[in-house]
Amino acid sequence: MEALVMDDNNLTGRISAFLGNISSLRQISGAKSNFQGRVPDTLRLLTYLQFLELYMNKLFGTLPLSIFNVTSLKMIDIPLNQIKGRLPSDMGLTLPRLRWFNVGVNKFTGPNSVTLSNALQLTRLGLTLNGFTGKQNQIYGNIPSEIGMLANLEVFGLGLNRFTGSIPDSTGNLQKLRLMSFRGTKLSGYIPSSLGNITLLIELYLNETISRVAYHLASGIAKNFLVLDLSGNNLNGNTPKEIFGLSSLSSIWKQPY
Repeated sequence: MEALVMDDNNLTGRISAFLGNISSLRQISGAKSNFQGRVPDTLRLLTYLQFLELYMNKLFGTLPLSIFNVTSLKMIDIPLNQIKGRLPSDMGLTLPRLRWFNVGVNKFTGPNSVTLSNALQLTRLGLTLNGFTGKQNQIYGNIPSEIGMLANLEVFGLGLNRFTGSIPDSTGNLQKLRLMSFRGTKLSGYIPSSLGNITLLIELYLNETISRVAYHLASGIAKNFLVLDLSGNNLNGNTPKEIFGLSSLSSIWKQPY
């Protein structure tokens, strides 16, 4: 057996540790299936595993660090659970094939010391909280400048954590990026003009960033935006003239919602 798909069920109990004995497994998918308990450590034995999809369950406890040594993994998709702990700093080195990493709406904590420079195939990076769940990731620190090395990144979501500092100028290297969200962080400074190099970027969320970062729009960026969210920032003064030149813009929020 290479794939075990259990999505959209009303199962009870834990994910069986016995799965670690099915050495041929390449995919485990149990999204929205009411699983409870911890992710079993035995999954480390699945040396061919590529896809781990367990989002929207009732999983808790820490994610076994041994999972991050399964070098064949291309997807870890576990948002909307209650998983806690810290992400290993060498995650990008141990998972070089990783394309999709989403752990949003969990209880991860600790400094952002993750090295991603070797995860060059990454297309989605999601650490964001859904603000209506009552749960929150508490990852903090600066956004590393090496983020600009992830040339295949399409979705970049860090919202509702405790990131500080400024948006790295190197984000302008993310030529395939389509959505970027820093909602509810503590960023400061200016939006780098290098974002104007990302011609595919159509959605930018800077609402509730606390600082003034959201309103310092540099000339030439956001030419193709469909959504620009600046709400919840207590902004004052004149609206930057660059906004009125965004002919593609379908939605702009300046007020809290």
